[in-house]
Amino acid sequence: MIKKNYKFIIKTMAKRICDWGIKVPTKSEETQFGGTTAPLWRNPSQCIFLIIGIINTLIFFIELMVVGISLGFNTSCSSGLEYVRNLTIFFFFLNGMYQLWISAHKWTSDTQWFRFIAISTVLNAFLLFLVFMMISELSANKDCRSKDVSTYNSSVSIIVLGAITGIFYVFFTAYLIMKLYLGRQLLVYNEGGLNIDY
Repeated sequence: MIKKNYKFIIKTMAKRICDWGIKVPTKSEETQFGGTTAPLWRNPSQCIFLIIGIINTLIFFIELMVVGISLGFNTSCSSGLEYVRNLTIFFFFLNGMYQLWISAHKWTSDTQWFRFIAISTVLNAFLLFLVFMMISELSANKDCRSKDVSTYNSSVSIIVLGAITGIFYVFFTAYLIMKLYLGRQLLVYNEGGLNIDY
């Protein structure tokens, strides 16, 4: 009895944590398959995911070198600005790695695409939130520019780059949703194998 309950709890947790997302079953009229199946969706733009991933990763390494080598991760401004700045730099790396991972998928299920979009949006939203936190920290410490010019300049560069990449990703997410959910990107399993319509 305990063993069955244990397995049930594990399966329920796995389903709640891993198997989430929007399922869009489709009926194919153009293939041999006559029933309803979960679609596989082609990656609308592996190239754009790759570019976003590379840009975010490059920003991470450049800012890490600037902050690490020239400033030693320290600042004469507020400690709050230092923490937010370092966390923002880390989020560039996290965002970049995740976009590169998405770019490696040529096609995947509808639920997986929903997860990709949802997780990417959360990461991007947190990056933009950190950018706004840095703006508020700089606004609260108006003497930061005179105290520590290097910290001020690096913080401004991170704010600008974070805002640019964040806003670009918002538009790209809208493009993804239109292509995947409103366009004809469905690929379905059928009796003749995987039907890939390019």
